[in-house]
Amino acid sequence: TVLGHPESGKTSLINSWVNNFCPTACVATERNVLYHRSILIPNPLHEEEEVTALVEVEDTPSVTSSQHGFLDRSGQQTNPTSLMDGTTPPSESMITSSYVRPMAEAQAFTVDNKYAQLARCRMGFMLVFDAASEESWNTARDLFSVIEKQPNSPVAKGCVYLVANKVDNDEEAYRISANLTLAGNFCA
Repeated sequence: TVLGHPESGKTSLINSWVNNFCPTACVATERNVLYHRSILIPNPLHEEEEVTALVEVEDTPSVTSSQHGFLDRSGQQTNPTSLMDGTTPPSESMITSSYVRPMAEAQAFTVDNKYAQLARCRMGFMLVFDAASEESWNTARDLFSVIEKQPNSPVAKGCVYLVANKVDNDEEAYRISANLTLAGNFCA
């Protein structure tokens, strides 16, 4: 699940990895959108073998941190914790002798184009911030703090990543350096 401040470049990062295409125009994400890509990974049961895995990436509408919580694009209070459950369902382990994947019971297509996750749980979070914007960094930091307080926090599992985007903007080099220092100190 990818979370972040407005115009931090979440959708561009996702598209550059999933579709090998980086959109040049900023279009606000209005609703949760799922992207999928297949990759080869080592088989957890037989590391000398590779298996094809389907990666599901969830793009989310932007949120802004405020002193009263989080706000959506229209300035209304929103609760991003609904996007943050990283708890593995207890019904079965993630890896069994038959290698039952988290998407084992998924249907391949949806007819009515409604939002339907293939994964049973969220396995990681990317908190994207615009490296030239302190407000964007503050939102990523605050989202991290909220995730960290969740039951069965994915932070303890090492599944939350802070991602500085737009670091190549030479016109904002001083701000970028300052915000990357803040991020580095936060992660230390």
